[in-house]
Amino acid sequence: MVNLEDIARNLQSGRARETSALVSQAIEEHYTIDTIIKQGFIAALISLKERRRRNEIEVPEISMALRALNRGIRQIKLAIAASPSASASDVDPKGTVIIGTAEGDAEETAKNIIAVLLECRGLKVIDLGTSVRADQFINTAKTENAALIICSAARVPAMTGMKALVQTASAAGIRERTKIMLTGAPVTEQYCRIIGADRYAPDASAAAEIAVAVCGS
Repeated sequence: MVNLEDIARNLQSGRARETSALVSQAIEEHYTIDTIIKQGFIAALISLKERRRRNEIEVPEISMALRALNRGIRQIKLAIAASPSASASDVDPKGTVIIGTAEGDAEETAKNIIAVLLECRGLKVIDLGTSVRADQFINTAKTENAALIICSAARVPAMTGMKALVQTASAAGIRERTKIMLTGAPVTEQYCRIIGADRYAPDASAAAEIAVAVCGS
């Protein structure tokens, strides 16, 4: 039986192959994807953040850990695609969500985890990637008739892109049908209120739950 702490330990150590294998085994043993993400991935990321704050690890080690994380996420996506419910979700999704990082931000870790959690909940996710311009978010939301845009940022300077997103969405007249959620380490609920965003998510799990509520309303 897989110990999810082993996933977290291998991920932190940058052992991508071992992380992927353990994730695959956990899925075969019927652990929920939420559980794998929370106790494996998110637990590892919290530990990495604390170790970095204490200067116990350097940037190359963090980069290796993030590569291992991406391998684990890829394994989960393969499991979602292969699940019996995958085709049903594709035909009749519960709602469409556009996701990406703010313009000027290239850190995709939080975005990728949120995207997987949304897919697990039957939402259609369109991932625009990193450093997404406000007009790209808006044009895609219009084309896809999206219920929600999720924009993340890991750096304070990139938060100006979030403000531009809210302003552009308002000017485009889509705020009634398409809500905007902001998330990321430097983002606060107060900042969301100040710039007029619809929702604030403190972490990936909260973002997934809020997205389901928004798309279901």
